[in-house]
Amino acid sequence: MNRLLPPATRPWPAAFSMHFVTNVTKTEAEHDVPWGPHAVKGELFFEAGRRQRILHAAGARECVHFYNTQESCSLVFGEAAGMFALTDGEQRCCLDMPNLATPPANWTVTAKHHFVETRRFQGRMCHAFRYRMGAHLVSGQTGGHIYWQDLEGLPCAFEFVGDDKLAWFFDAGSLKQGPQDDKLFHVPTSCSSNRCPPPSPGSQGGDSKGHRTGGLAQRSVATVVDAAAAQRGGGGEARGSEVEADRQAGPSNFEGLVDQVVGLVEAQSSMTTR
Repeated sequence: MNRLLPPATRPWPAAFSMHFVTNVTKTEAEHDVPWGPHAVKGELFFEAGRRQRILHAAGARECVHFYNTQESCSLVFGEAAGMFALTDGEQRCCLDMPNLATPPANWTVTAKHHFVETRRFQGRMCHAFRYRMGAHLVSGQTGGHIYWQDLEGLPCAFEFVGDDKLAWFFDAGSLKQGPQDDKLFHVPTSCSSNRCPPPSPGSQGGDSKGHRTGGLAQRSVATVVDAAAAQRGGGGEARGSEVEADRQAGPSNFEGLVDQVVGLVEAQSSMTTR
């Protein structure tokens, strides 16, 4: 790395999946030791500019605070714009943010950002870049989400404004490049007309009356891209997504959770066609 110039961001792979851990802090991530029992696993499935899904295991802060459930939850982005939340074993589905769409692979490069610092997470040296977006873009503040990438250009972590335990810490060894299973992005047609209820009163993402606040929109990579488009004077929309798992299953069973999601989608499709 040139000591006179800050490190540069690199684009994401065009299509990939990658495990991450949430419900932990940045300080915990700096220790090269196994995650504690409160850590919750998740997985990101991504196809650039097209679709994505984010799986959160049961007990994830995302599910508890934004979707009022102690069970697992998924955020899904299909071909058209819209972020959908699936909960209760795929049985419940609602439209949360209708205007978000999956960002392109080069969002890390094109969205307005600046280098912050370098730290080691779980044995990986990672560079941090802060992106201006959401309320910070409107107000002119310098705050915003922080994206971390390692020396190979792979994702290390993503920190969301407002709650450090919403952060994702990626497992580089879990990276699988290539097209993703179509069934992972299936959303029932009835979901579009069912808007998500507000978060519980006093929870992250809601005020004391349970109204949704700006923090909700700031939990998605997509909002970083939206901000970049606004700064360029463009009207383009971007999309973020999320993934589901089961906290009670150990790491060796995590892959089976994806098969479980696909199986549920197939079962629902079968019932619909009868």
